Amino acid sequence: MPFKKAEALEIALMKQKGVVAYFLLDGNPDWLHQQDALQRDFLGQLARIKDAAEAASQGRTLEEIEAEYGQYITQKSRVVELIRSGNAEAGAALHRSAHARFEALMHLCDRLKQFHTDRILAAHADSHAQAQRLRIVALSAISFPPA
Repeated sequence: MPFKKAEALEIALMKQKGVVAYFLLDGNPDWLHQQDALQRDFLGQLARIKDAAEAASQGRTLEEIEAEYGQYITQKSRVVELIRSGNAEAGAALHRSAHARFEALMHLCDRLKQFHTDRILAAHADSHAQAQRLRIVALSAISFPPA
């Protein structure tokens, strides 16, 4: 379940990728309403994951995601302000630099998913080792029945 939550967080981020760019292209404010809803969704998912965080390393990654996302949103808001004030060229330039923040966030989401993937693989290996030990015990019991 934690992996699915990390994956859902990444998807919530990916959905936001082009929304401000669409606003930049056509000026339709509906894009901004959609952006607000997507931001709320992302922050809600992030809060749920933070509430369930089990390990310190996961917590640090979540804090990095939260901080980077805050800067990303601030930068995107500034893009919208520039566009609305008639400075579309500066808005477009800032929007391009916001893409680097987006890529950093995607990397952090990948790190979060990798944390959970590693835990799944470790649990699988542990389960496999336990099953192997049980097979040996069972074979020993069958091969050498009590007298």
